[in-house]
Amino acid sequence: MPIQPSVSVLSATLQEVSEALAATSTPEAIFDIILNPALQALGGLGGAIFLVDDRGTLRIAARYGHQAEERLVWQDGSLASGTPVGDVVLARAPQFFHHRDALLNTYPDLESRTGARAPVATALLPMGVDDRALGAIAIDFADPHDFSPEEQRFLKILSAQGGLAVDRLRLMTELRARAEERQRQATALTSFISLTAAVGATTDVDALIRMAEQVLGSVIPGVISAYFEVQGEQWVARIATDERPQALHDVITAGLPVSTPSFARAVAQRSPLFVDHWNAAAEGVPFTEQFQIAALAPYFRHGLPVSMFTVGAEQPESWSAEHREMFLAVARSLGSALERADEYRRQERQAALDAFVALTESIGTETDQQRLAERAKALLLAFLPGWSVVYYTVEDGLWRASTLEVPDAELAVALRAGVPMDTPAFAEAIQQARPVFVEDWKAKDQHMERTDKYGSAGFYPYFTDGQPCGMFVVGTQDSPVWHPGDQAVFLVVGRSLELALEWATHATLLRRQNDALRQQTQQLELERAGLDAFVTFTLAVGGVTSVLELAQQAIRTIHATVPEVSAVYFEPEHARWTARVWSDDLMLDVLEQLVAGVPMDAPNFTAAIQAGAGQFVEAWDVEAHHLSAVPAAPDQHAAFFPILVHGQPHGFLTAGKQHRRWTAREQGVIRAVVQGMQIALEHTLQTDQLRQQRDELDARAAALTVVNQELEAFAYSASHDLRTPVRHVLSFADLAKRALQHAQSDKLEHHLSVIQDSAERMTDMIDGMLVLSQIGRERLMPRLISLEPLIVQAQRAAHAAFPTLKVEWRVSGLQPVWADPKLLQQVLLSLLGNAVKFSSGQDVAVIALQVEGTEHEWVISVRDNGVGFDTRYTDKLFQVFQRLHLQSEFPGSGVGLAAMRKIVTKHAGRVFAESDGTTGAVFGFTLPRALQRP
Repeated sequence: MPIQPSVSVLSATLQEVSEALAATSTPEAIFDIILNPALQALGGLGGAIFLVDDRGTLRIAARYGHQAEERLVWQDGSLASGTPVGDVVLARAPQFFHHRDALLNTYPDLESRTGARAPVATALLPMGVDDRALGAIAIDFADPHDFSPEEQRFLKILSAQGGLAVDRLRLMTELRARAEERQRQATALTSFISLTAAVGATTDVDALIRMAEQVLGSVIPGVISAYFEVQGEQWVARIATDERPQALHDVITAGLPVSTPSFARAVAQRSPLFVDHWNAAAEGVPFTEQFQIAALAPYFRHGLPVSMFTVGAEQPESWSAEHREMFLAVARSLGSALERADEYRRQERQAALDAFVALTESIGTETDQQRLAERAKALLLAFLPGWSVVYYTVEDGLWRASTLEVPDAELAVALRAGVPMDTPAFAEAIQQARPVFVEDWKAKDQHMERTDKYGSAGFYPYFTDGQPCGMFVVGTQDSPVWHPGDQAVFLVVGRSLELALEWATHATLLRRQNDALRQQTQQLELERAGLDAFVTFTLAVGGVTSVLELAQQAIRTIHATVPEVSAVYFEPEHARWTARVWSDDLMLDVLEQLVAGVPMDAPNFTAAIQAGAGQFVEAWDVEAHHLSAVPAAPDQHAAFFPILVHGQPHGFLTAGKQHRRWTAREQGVIRAVVQGMQIALEHTLQTDQLRQQRDELDARAAALTVVNQELEAFAYSASHDLRTPVRHVLSFADLAKRALQHAQSDKLEHHLSVIQDSAERMTDMIDGMLVLSQIGRERLMPRLISLEPLIVQAQRAAHAAFPTLKVEWRVSGLQPVWADPKLLQQVLLSLLGNAVKFSSGQDVAVIALQVEGTEHEWVISVRDNGVGFDTRYTDKLFQVFQRLHLQSEFPGSGVGLAAMRKIVTKHAGRVFAESDGTTGAVFGFTLPRALQRP
């Protein structure tokens, strides 16, 4: 018999249980606190806790000690007499069964009814509070157990504590539910207050509908709403929540007949309609079978129905008084907002008429096409609020939006970027040379992304000299068809814009002609003055090749031609524009500041570089350039010309004057001299470039000589090393012939084996020569690559060659490098393969690959713990067919390291090898960063 616990142990256990239950608030924790201490204190095998649910059924809430798949006699069941747990709960009295026979004598059919074997001993204790039965506790034992009075008292107190804890948890759950209900009501009230406030502050029907749904959703979970408008003989959904099924969305946006039963009843009674136990088939609204309730609020204008606010929900099955009142309040608030929106639209119509008058009056006065398009857009939006409006112009073979009003920011970016000229709707309008109206808009068919939500659109083309020049486009997301009134508005506005654009085009053409005549006259003056200065400068520079001498002559030519102009030539130095050559008339203090330098980001210098051309500045801002020695006056005028070489600023020629503004003659002279200076400078640089090309050709010739020498050395090595296997073949062939004549079969077999080995060796050498030849012909295609996949591939190849060898890989410092991935893979295959091969004599081959980056190159090295090599022969390691170990010890072709050196050299890198001859070796290579391209 098991030893029964002492009274002190049971008392201490009860104290611990009481403290633990007071601090917990979850069912799982309560069950654990009740069962585990009891099982431990009494030496029980396992236990279970039953709870009575709302329908009076006993269900196992937790079980401990038993295997999860083990079938027990304690099972879910009804709260009825005739079962051990049921009797305990109903009688509110515990039962103690000291052995199995006691339990089976009381309940003979227990094992047959439950399909499980009864426990050896069991204690069953009820849990309850006052007159409420809450559940029961079952504790099983593996051996017969005599329950002492102390143990029975312990278990009774434990079950009482468990009942109190379960009841306390129930009360906490109810209080939490009440708190959540109050929070839900508060949320509904807050949402309703927000809706009421919005009704008085906005006329955006879309926003109001969504706020109304939010209010209703706070009291009716899962509510779905839609706002319909009458279009012809249909109710068409204009606004609907995103949670609606797609099939239902397609049906309601396509339109429901005005005779739809629920809609017709709501219109007939002219007040909100509530429908309980919704029947989708009877109501004539497909794909609404999941709804249990629905409500419809009709709205009228001049006595006629114009719109309908509808909601539906999957639960509850009928409308409660509270939910009805909430829907009525929301519907009334929405009705007030719709009335205000109607009034606002009437005011918008009046404003639209005023805008139309303004657009009409602008015909004959406004010539800016962009401003005309803006006015037309504003006019159309006044008549058709909420529509999208875009005016396109032809630019770089695309229709580019120049002014637009669309709700989607990403769509706006795409339209500004441009639409192909052959976009179907655009192309149709151009082909027909008249406005085109598109109904049932399909974004995919029109090849216009992000326009899926649109239902209809209009296109009004404009032409200049028979060529398309503009397109006025409108679209709406509210309707797939055009209404006659909207169509008339678009035609009137489009035609007004057409007249305004035609007059603006003619006016612009006349102005351009006048400007062209005036510019031609000025240009002739500029060209004459510039030509004189250009000729003077060209004759003066002659064979000058110095940049500073060219700048000095340019300044002299400018000063001689326009004496009142001073000039300075700057070059970049230490992040400043530093004066290098200047006019003789500059004051000493001014010259000191110019030689000290002007900031690189000085405004006029920066502006000229960005423009890529010279600039003449009237009323020059001296202070912005930090030149305190130059008198600050409104009559200071300056010119800034970057001296560009291959598009990059090589220097700056600046000029300045006082009193009078720049004349056309002065501008022509300075431009011509700068042009002459750039031509002379480009000639000088071209001469330097030819000299550099000559030097490069000399370098290539030297490199070719090195390659030829390498080729000769390779040919010598190949011919010399190939002779060895050939001699073996010839010698042993002769020996085999003799052995055959003397019937010496054992010697014949040996000689033939040597011949075969020599032939295979010769084949390997020939293959190696082909590999080296192929590497020489391979075109280098470098790019920024990751080393990791190349290393993984090389590791796999090494494992495949030595499958039984345990290899410990240590890889560190991986970083992207600039190289040809195909050739670099060969290098890594050779390095890692050799490292594993020459470490194959170790119990564990330790291979460490490290990548280090310096300012000028990447260094990739592979360290092994193999046999190493004699450093006296390091130079031979990378020569073809040169080997430092016997073929029988470490087989190989003698080509791998030679191929590696050829690949690395092709990358302008270098190879290296280190060893102390006993504890392994380090082989590696470098890749220059100079090979990298931005």
